[in-house]
Amino acid sequence: SYYRLKYANTVLAYIDVPKWDTTDVTQQAQRNALIGSAYFFRAYTYYVLCNCFGNVPYASKLYSGPKLDFQTVDRKVILQEMKKELEYAVQWVPDGVPKGEVSKGACQHLLTKIDLALGDFDDAIAAASALLN
Repeated sequence: SYYRLKYANTVLAYIDVPKWDTTDVTQQAQRNALIGSAYFFRAYTYYVLCNCFGNVPYASKLYSGPKLDFQTVDRKVILQEMKKELEYAVQWVPDGVPKGEVSKGACQHLLTKIDLALGDFDDAIAAASALLN
């Protein structure tokens, strides 16, 4: 799981290494879709970790060397952060992508599951309704 987090954090850390044309709407949409996909994988990984182990260490950035002083973070705090990231992903990840790529529906489904894990039932209903519509 932490390898998957490292890969997602690598995408987020180096997203601006390619030169994106800030005036081109298509390139900005592609950039935001890549960020949304990385957020999806990070949220999915933390969803699984939190449901399996409860409180876990939270790595929200890419580390260049060994870090020996990780502390566990309350699962609700992690899931709240993943909810924010998934709301971004739902906004930018397109629907109707080729098989194997992250879609808007996958992001909405995971957002529903995270809302249920947090006990935000009204938000879960809203996310599931948006998915079904």
